[in-house]
Amino acid sequence: MLRKRQRTLGGVCSYHGVGLHTGQESTVTFKPAPPGSGIVFVRSDVPSAPPIPASIRHVVMRGETVRRTTLSFGGVQVCTVEHVLAAVAGLGLDNVIVELTSDEPAPLVARMFRGPARQNCGRTAPPPRIAAFPT
Repeated sequence: MLRKRQRTLGGVCSYHGVGLHTGQESTVTFKPAPPGSGIVFVRSDVPSAPPIPASIRHVVMRGETVRRTTLSFGGVQVCTVEHVLAAVAGLGLDNVIVELTSDEPAPLVARMFRGPARQNCGRTAPPPRIAAFPT
């Protein structure tokens, strides 16, 4: 198995706005994450909310979520995550904590990842240690 170096943020980036579908104000904060952790959403507005991994296993398939991607875990959900995930993928990041103050991030502002904020996007980490298990 080929192991690659993983990338995360070199610092913290935030932005504030209004959710596209819910109309709720939201602050989105991107934080560095350790190698092997993946992209994880955290709802800071919900006490003791579990982290929600960006995984197909956590996608909600219901009628009201037809025009947005919703992730749910432990009774907590985040919706309209596709734009955040596209930006993270476009920057080549593997491990990021996305902290939200509501259930929907505000639409991503392209200029957020330019200039000084861009310096925080792209710290490379060594690949995670992988334990070998007998088969």
